[in-house]
Formats: sequence, C-alpha cells, structure tokens
Amino acid sequence: MKFANIFKNLVLAMALAASLFGAAFYAKASEVRGFSKLNYLNYDSPNDNLNNSELFQINRLSFVTQLSEQFSFESSYEFSQIYTDIESPLLKKSYSAADKDYRIDDIEQYFDLRENYYYLNQNLDRLFATYEKEQLLITFGRQPIAFGSGSGVNPTDVFTPFSYTTIDTEERNGVDAVRLRYELDNMGQLDMGILFGKSFNSEKSAFYGLVKLPFADFEVQPMLAYFKTAMLVGLDITTGILGASVWLESAWVKTSEEKEYFRSVLGFTRQLSTDLTLTAEYYFNGAGRTKKQEYANLLTDFAHTEGGVFVFGQNYLHLTLAHQLAALHGVFLSLKNNLDDSSDLVILGWEWNVLENTYVNVGSYLNLKQDNKNEINKTEFGSLPKTIFTRVRYYF
Repeated sequence: MKFANIFKNLVLAMALAASLFGAAFYAKASEVRGFSKLNYLNYDSPNDNLNNSELFQINRLSFVTQLSEQFSFESSYEFSQIYTDIESPLLKKSYSAADKDYRIDDIEQYFDLRENYYYLNQNLDRLFATYEKEQLLITFGRQPIAFGSGSGVNPTDVFTPFSYTTIDTEERNGVDAVRLRYELDNMGQLDMGILFGKSFNSEKSAFYGLVKLPFADFEVQPMLAYFKTAMLVGLDITTGILGASVWLESAWVKTSEEKEYFRSVLGFTRQLSTDLTLTAEYYFNGAGRTKKQEYANLLTDFAHTEGGVFVFGQNYLHLTLAHQLAALHGVFLSLKNNLDDSSDLVILGWEWNVLENTYVNVGSYLNLKQDNKNEINKTEFGSLPKTIFTRVRYYF
C-alpha cells in the first residue's frame, strides 16, 4: 500500500474517532449497535464444473447519538474477511471500492493476502449528521439513499441498486450527499438531494427531486434526476386493490449520447392467509435485448455500466411465496424468469430465529436448465452457478 493511502486512512480514522468521542461527550442520548454475519457459499463453477467454496464474515459497528432536539449524528464501519479456494478476479472486484459510486473520497477498502485466496475489506459506510425541525429534515454526509416501491427491481433506483443474485440486501451502500425532505400539509413530502462523485466530479455526481402526493386511494410520486451524464424522469404509483398492495414504478432515461431507454415494473403483494404471502411482478427492461446473442453487446453500454441496470433481457416475471411455518421459522420460494430466453433463477430460503437476536439462514440459487459450458451464446440465468449458502447472523 502506498504511503499516501496509509496517511489518508490514518487521518480519516482519527477524524472519525474524534467525531465519535466528541459527539458522545455532548450527546443527550447515545446508542451503539451492529451485527456480525458469517456466510458460507458452495457453488459449481459455470466454466469448469468444479466445486468451489467461499467463506466470508461481515462485522458492522454503528454509533448513533442525539446531540440536541434538532441535531443527531450517525456513523457505521464495516470490516469483512473473505476466503475462497480459487483465485477470483470477480470476487476482488465485488469487494473493491470501484463498486461504491457517489463517494468524494474513501479509505483504502480492499486488501489482498495469500495470493488472491484471502481478502480483507473495510467500509466506512455511514458518517452523517441530521437536522430536524417541525416539517423539515436535512441530512448531510455519507448516508443511504434509495427509491421505488418495486419488489425485485426498482427502475427509479439508479444510485445503489441490488441485483437479483445479491444475497445480503440488509444495508445499502452509503453515498456522500446532502438530502432535504419537507413534509407537506396534504400528507405529501418533498424530497431532493445532491450526490457527490469522486473529487466532486460533476460527471460522476447526481441530483434528484421528487414529490410524494396522495391522490384519492393512490400515492403518486413523480421524480426527476440527473445522474452521471444522463437524465431520468420517473413515476411511482402505489395503491390497494382487493386486499393487495399494488405498484407501478417506471423510469425513462436519456443519456448524453442521445440514447434512450424505458424501464417499468408492475406488481402486487397479497396475504393469502395469516402465514402465507404471494408477491408477483412483471418487469420490462428497455435497456435489454430479446435475443441472447445480443447480450454481449450490452456489457459496455451506459445502462449497465453507469445506469444501475443488471439484467440483459427485456421481459421478466418474478414470483415469490413466503410462508411463516411457526413463530421462529419461515421459508420462501422465489422464481425469476427471463421470458425472452426462457431461463429461470430459483431461490429457496429458510430462516430460524434460534436465539434472541440470532438467526440462521440456509438457502440456494438454482437454475432449472443450465447452459452447456461450450455454448457460445448463453442464456442469462442458465449460465449462473448453482449455489448453496448458509448464514449465521447476530445483532446487538
């Protein structure tokens, strides 16, 4: 590691420690919370059919303090260690700082040990202050920002989206931003903010504004955003029909190269019984293609590199059944189908609340029909490895 990076990490760590102790000294109330997660993954490589394993642990410590009636402060730090039995450039990329957009600067996040088989990762994920008075709420610093009512995908969430195959979706990556929210008299809300890219580069930054408005039995949320070098116009509508929660979330994007694409999800969630819930969603992805032979052409386009689009087809169906077996046990079955290339991703999961604040999860990612490894034009989900995962989570 270069001396400049070591010095920067030291300065940031000292600044964080000073802010924590200073905030605690003047605080009216403080709280320390966090979690530790141990995850084990076993999967078959789609390239050589070999069995591979990955073990990673995530530890998160959060400090929340109420400085006064109007001011509060929050910070969160994550430290992770990852071990895999194969050399994996993709794994390195997934834990690197390059995946965390909208940060002015950052601590050195990724450390590579033992010839690419053992990795360490740190993440200063939250560091923000909040001012709240009457109807006004202003948040300044590294914070989570996400939008959309969709279940499996959110077309309006272009800042820190989760992909279909993300296992841990509990915490959004923090972004460096100033956010203002104002409660309107008609039960609506005005929400606007600026997200800063690396070194305040305008081509890596973003601005958004939206308003939530109640209209009869609907909540309507129009949105306008400028991100990276593109413009987004979005609309999110939610309502209740026949006991189901229904949503329609759409976004139209135009890039600086005059390219346009439209994305939309229509879905619902309904409780079929006291312990059984059904979620169904259709997703149209105008940034995708209907032929698998054209998927490779999308790897370098704006939508997939900068626009938060993570799938390559155009039409998708997403179904989920969640069943609460008992007070401490729950299972779910999720099916994600690419209607264009007929590939499927099946996700199975079981959760057990084994002790207070302690949970055990077992699950798998499967495809009903796996592609031949020698096939040139592979389907989207048929080329994914079959994965079994186990997770133990403890919260404090």
